Amino acid sequence: MQKSTIAGFACLSLLGMVSAADPVCTDACLTLATNYEYAGCSPTDELYYACRCASPEFLGTIAVCIEGRCDHSEWSWIDVEICQGYGETAPIPSFQAFLANASQHASSPPDNATEPLLYPITFPAESFANAIATTSDFTDNMTDGSFFGY
Repeated sequence: MQKSTIAGFACLSLLGMVSAADPVCTDACLTLATNYEYAGCSPTDELYYACRCASPEFLGTIAVCIEGRCDHSEWSWIDVEICQGYGETAPIPSFQAFLANASQHASSPPDNATEPLLYPITFPAESFANAIATTSDFTDNMTDGSFFGY
C-alpha cells in the first residue's frame, strides 16, 4: 500500500511538470502560413518571426485561417508565444483588428509560393484538414515523448 501511494505522488508530480501543448488548430494555421514568403522576410533570418509578425499579410493569413475554424482566443498564443516569444516583438494588434482588414483582401494562395505575398491568403479545406491532422499527430507525439521520456 505504501509503494502505490508513493508511486501515485510521483505520477502527480510528473503530470504537474508537463506543460500544456500548443493549440492544435491555430498551430495548423501557423504551419500553413509559414509555407509562403513575405516581403522582406527570409527563412534564414535569425529572428524569423520578428519579420513575419510585422507583416500584415502573414498575420492576416493566420487571422483568416482562425476565423470559422479555431477558438479566437488562440490568437493570444500567436501574440505571446510566437511573436513576442520567438520573434521578440511588441504585442500585436487584436484578432478582430487583423480579421477586419484581412477578410476584405484575402485571396487564394498563389501558384508560386516563393513569391512574396502581397495580400492575406485563404486555405482550402483539404489543405487545412491535412495540416491539422499533421499538427495533431506531432503534438500527440511530443506529449507522449515528454510524458514517457522517449
